[in-house]
Amino acid sequence: MLVAPFLSRRVRDELERAGWSYWDATGNMLLAVRDPLIMVRRAGATKDPNPSPAQAPTRLRSLKGPAASEVMVALLANGGRATTIRDFARAHALPVSTVSRVITLLREENWLEPTGGGPIIVTDRLALARRWAEDYSFTDSFTTRRYFSILGPHRAAQRLRESDLDYAVTGVQAAQAWLAGRHTAPLVPDTDLWLYTTDVEAVERVADLAPAGRDATILVAHASFLTREHTWQQDDGTRTVTPWRTVGDLLSRQGRQAAVGEALAEALISNQMSGQE
Repeated sequence: MLVAPFLSRRVRDELERAGWSYWDATGNMLLAVRDPLIMVRRAGATKDPNPSPAQAPTRLRSLKGPAASEVMVALLANGGRATTIRDFARAHALPVSTVSRVITLLREENWLEPTGGGPIIVTDRLALARRWAEDYSFTDSFTTRRYFSILGPHRAAQRLRESDLDYAVTGVQAAQAWLAGRHTAPLVPDTDLWLYTTDVEAVERVADLAPAGRDATILVAHASFLTREHTWQQDDGTRTVTPWRTVGDLLSRQGRQAAVGEALAEALISNQMSGQE
């Protein structure tokens, strides 16, 4: 058994795979005995409750916000490998301070290979995307409104395609567009419409949207990141956000949306490894 003041989720997962029991002072515990078969698990803190004083004032505590999402999308899209923090920030037109705080958090949680301040290397992109989705949410990280349209989501999307508005689709429709453009079989019906825009009111008018409750099929989020380069693309005739953002948006949900996010992430990783992306 390993005993420590605090064990991150990544360390706990690795210990469990290796067959170790563990306990930390925050209450995280796994007692695993093979003969007789006994397994006792308790959950404690997910974050280190006692960061070093030097880190405490500026330490990032979650990956929830829009700024952190831009770093995560760029990092995941980079093939799981990047140069130094400063070069990475410059390449993606992101603030060095924001990139540094996100990378520091990921290093503290052991999601990156230890390189002594050298290249930024993600050990498992799908696992990192799942970790990001624990904090991040399309509906909570951005100011999002819910709508319905008597025209239906597909006709609403068609009106947007015919307009000159600044928008990009995400969610199942974006995943389907990316996969269809690469001759991959459709996953599930795309009955919802999720999109980002820099002008929510204009989207309301063009797509003829009416406010709706929690069961709304059309979600519209205000996003300033669309003004940056390389934050959206054209897939199968649909203007979509970059696919790793779609992955994060879908993984932050449950059920079929999360399953589509997993499938899209696996396809992205497979294509990158085969040199197709």
